[in-house]
Amino acid sequence: VFYNLLGEFLIEVRLTKIPTSLLTMDSNGDFICSYPKGIQQLKVVLEKFSSEQKPVFSLVEIEPDYSNVYSRFAPGIVFSVTKENNIIWAVTNKYELNINDSEGKLTRRILKDYDSIEITEEEKKNIIKNAAPRPGQKIPKNYPPLLPIFISIDEKGRIFVGTYAKAEEGNGYYFDVFNLEGKYIAKVCLNSLLLRTSIIWKKEKLYTIEEDEEGYQVIKRYKVTWKY
Repeated sequence: VFYNLLGEFLIEVRLTKIPTSLLTMDSNGDFICSYPKGIQQLKVVLEKFSSEQKPVFSLVEIEPDYSNVYSRFAPGIVFSVTKENNIIWAVTNKYELNINDSEGKLTRRILKDYDSIEITEEEKKNIIKNAAPRPGQKIPKNYPPLLPIFISIDEKGRIFVGTYAKAEEGNGYYFDVFNLEGKYIAKVCLNSLLLRTSIIWKKEKLYTIEEDEEGYQVIKRYKVTWKY
């Protein structure tokens, strides 16, 4: 359902012909969707659908291998769409960002060296306590390079990619930041609570949905200042 800034109803779109696992929409009304496919051999695909919900092209197809790897750390697809309708995507087990144009053509690839982060024994105990792996699944020695969350893009085109590097204090994670040319410019720490919600960058402000002390959802606005 779409509304204008005055809260007036504009249009309702019923998604009856495309998967709705993880999706976003570009400025042309086309859909970019990541979803599981297959029964005997499960795969995860990233695909573009037209505004009429017809397949346009597929960007990547992976096999998560849930039978051997604990599902939380199995390879997944993270993605986002720029205001120019370029699609930025990556597979979480490799630090490699791909940028495809609206026609599906690969226009840029961003690679970054990273230091592997070991999963400590205490962390493994907490993981098993909260959700034990199924028989045959193994918890890897190290975290994957990327967090399994949406890539975020601000209005200046800066690209935010979540990593498993944790803040020294608090419950935040570090995000690597790149410009549209693929140059690494900074790393910033964001509260881990933000990883489960949508965040919006607008006019050098960050808007988030968070919970207050009483458990009510509130919209918070943060001022963002860049120095680099």
